[in-house]
Amino acid sequence: MVALKKRTQELRDADNEFMVQKAATRQEIERARLVAEDETKSAKERLDNLKKALELEAETTAKELVLAKERMLIQQEEMAEKASCYRSKCFRA
Repeated sequence: MVALKKRTQELRDADNEFMVQKAATRQEIERARLVAEDETKSAKERLDNLKKALELEAETTAKELVLAKERMLIQQEEMAEKASCYRSKCFRA
């Protein structure tokens, strides 16, 4: 139970850190997209910026998936602990 609480806190910390990082990444993605849409830029520069935006999106999504998977695993363990406790009559008077 203590280990699960620690993992939950670590997940919260990681979520908070990720939210800050995601905001900065969003700004970088928007800058890259603006350059990609700028018709005064060369085709190569536009394409490079579009690729950069796509790579940043992919990295952000991958990090979100890692956090979501950990959230799911923690939830499953919490449910298993509650079910085990219920079966062993922890909640019964």
